[in-house]
Amino acid sequence: MASPKNRAGKDGFLALPKLMVAQACMALFVVLALRADMWADDPGTGLTWRYEVYGENAYIACDSDYGPAVSPPPEGDLEIPGSLDGIPVAGIGDFSLMNCGAVTSVTIPAGVRSIGAYAFCGCYGLEALTIPDSVTCIEAGAFDGCCSITNVTIPQHVLDQGLANVFPYSCTTLESVSILDGATGIPPGAFYGCTALRRVAMPSSIAHVDASVFADCPNIETDIVITDGVTEIREGEFAGRSWILNVSIPASVTNIAANAFAGCTGIRNVAVPQLVLDKRLSNVFPDAYASIARVTILDGAATISNYAFDKCRGLEFVSIPSSVTSVGRYAFRNCSSLSEVLIPFGVTSIGMGAFHGCSSLDCIVIPEGVASIGVNVFRNCTSLSDVSIPSSVTSIGTGVFFGCSSLAGIVIPNGVTSIGLNTFRNCTSLANVSIPSSVTSIGSCAFSGCTGIRRVAVPQPVLDAGIRNVFKDAYASITNVTMLGAISCIPTNAFYGCRSLAEITIPDGATSVGSAAFSGCSGLRSVSIPKSVISIANNAFNGCNGIKSAVLPQAAVGKGMKTLFPQSYAVVEDIRILDDVTTIRNSAFWPCSALKSVSIPNSVASLDSSAFEGCSALGDVAIPDSVTSIGERAFFNCSGLTNVVIGAGVTSIGRDAFRNCGSIRSVTIPQCVLDRGIRYFFPQSYASLASVTILDSVTLIADYAFSGCAGLTSVTIPTRVTSVGEYAFAKCSGLTRIA
Repeated sequence: MASPKNRAGKDGFLALPKLMVAQACMALFVVLALRADMWADDPGTGLTWRYEVYGENAYIACDSDYGPAVSPPPEGDLEIPGSLDGIPVAGIGDFSLMNCGAVTSVTIPAGVRSIGAYAFCGCYGLEALTIPDSVTCIEAGAFDGCCSITNVTIPQHVLDQGLANVFPYSCTTLESVSILDGATGIPPGAFYGCTALRRVAMPSSIAHVDASVFADCPNIETDIVITDGVTEIREGEFAGRSWILNVSIPASVTNIAANAFAGCTGIRNVAVPQLVLDKRLSNVFPDAYASIARVTILDGAATISNYAFDKCRGLEFVSIPSSVTSVGRYAFRNCSSLSEVLIPFGVTSIGMGAFHGCSSLDCIVIPEGVASIGVNVFRNCTSLSDVSIPSSVTSIGTGVFFGCSSLAGIVIPNGVTSIGLNTFRNCTSLANVSIPSSVTSIGSCAFSGCTGIRRVAVPQPVLDAGIRNVFKDAYASITNVTMLGAISCIPTNAFYGCRSLAEITIPDGATSVGSAAFSGCSGLRSVSIPKSVISIANNAFNGCNGIKSAVLPQAAVGKGMKTLFPQSYAVVEDIRILDDVTTIRNSAFWPCSALKSVSIPNSVASLDSSAFEGCSALGDVAIPDSVTSIGERAFFNCSGLTNVVIGAGVTSIGRDAFRNCGSIRSVTIPQCVLDRGIRYFFPQSYASLASVTILDSVTLIADYAFSGCAGLTSVTIPTRVTSVGEYAFAKCSGLTRIA
């Protein structure tokens, strides 16, 4: 406000309403006492201000030459002081800051009641301005020439005067307006000519805004904050206001009439109570629900109701308060832009299809307390790559992760007892899956179409259902299977057709291997069967044509390799026989022509006839002391044998046991071999033997025992030997040493 000394109003400039404003300004200049003008320092800014005092208030005032009322000339951000020399500032006089072109922002303090004529005239660099609600008088020309203002904070008084009147040179440059709390309404024409205006922040004290207010603002996006305590939003109350950007509806609202927000196509952000969730966003915001980007659910809401956000395709983020305990059926279905959602720890129930089709959702943490995940909850969440399932979950429903093609890993907690139909179907990025032993029921096609799976850990129910049925379209690519928990049997067709399976270890405790259990596992290279298995179906390994190594119990050895591995007996290279085996039956390993090594345990008492006949690649064999008899042709045609150890317990060796074993160079022999002679048992290799070890238990070297062993160079005779027979070493032409 100008002082009486230098106020420079222009008669006739204001229309009648403006004249009334001017008269009100003059009424403030009741001069109680006059003191000389003076200067005061503002220690906070380093500026010195010129002012005059009227009554008990200071008024910033220029001198008679209209020079600035501040020194040095201010630059950048300017804060008008609230007091000078302890005297409160009540007005900014005429011309007082004229031509301060280097100032970019001005903050006027609370307490200032008037801004004089041309007070900021020519401040062409001014961009931001804050006017307090104490200002009730702004005289003509106060902001003339301020052509750069883009951002203002204003009280009710400026709205009443109209922004085009207060800011005539920057009305078209204004982009953002914040209205101070306490304003009660926006009169028609308040924003006339504000063609660049984009954002208006309105306080809750403004309850209603007429649609025509922003008729001249084509780019407007503003907020509607409905005052807490309002109980009803009437039919069509905000209809057609396409400029509304943000809407906040308080929990006090108990009724929203039809079409209250019809035609509000610009709404992007909303804060809503339980009522809106119950009515569904598509009903409350019929022309905006698909483009709403952010939603804040107000504290106090207990349930995200069925279909609450159904098909809100533009929804990117939702804030859920801790008061929510359940998420209803299809609550967020087809919210295809939703990329982030934090489910609070109080939630215990997630309904059917709650996030079905949320194709941008990439991460989800299901809170502890949720007991079951309903049908299709995350179906077709194609970006979902990380899911955390809590230990409280006991069931995962049908189709929960169907089509989650980015899901690379999943940890199913121990405690889950059932997995539904198609639960992980078409999760093509899944590589490793572990199904805990707590699972007792698993639906058909649970992992169908998971073509990336290579390693799985499974309990008995998966075996009962069959790997092929559980992992349809993926079973043939699985390379490794670990069996979890108590496995009682390998059922019929359990691993049928798992042609990429490279190795299998049947856990101890399993008692049987069913028909075609591993049929068609053409990639199988290693098999380990525990002693607990007592029954193996004849065609259990039918079509397994690549097995190279095996660990075998009595039940397997008893069947014989041609029966056990009908397509791979000829390629098996390594066999370890378990210590429950007592007899290696007739032709058990005939004719395993690729067998290179075999481990015979001390539990074996006999090797029956032809036990290893035709094992032409077998290089070494150690027959333990527990064996008492070796049957006829036991090692017949084992042409690759080079080293043979026959245990001290052997008392009987059948005819032709080592016939056609022409490569033997080293033998360790008991008494029974010496009784008949080396030549009798090793007819094709006796002459080329280079090393013979006589066991300590031997007491007699019979007649002709070593006769003809021309390759033998040295012999050590054990101390227990009491007799060496006639011609025992006859024709041992290479023998140079006997000890």
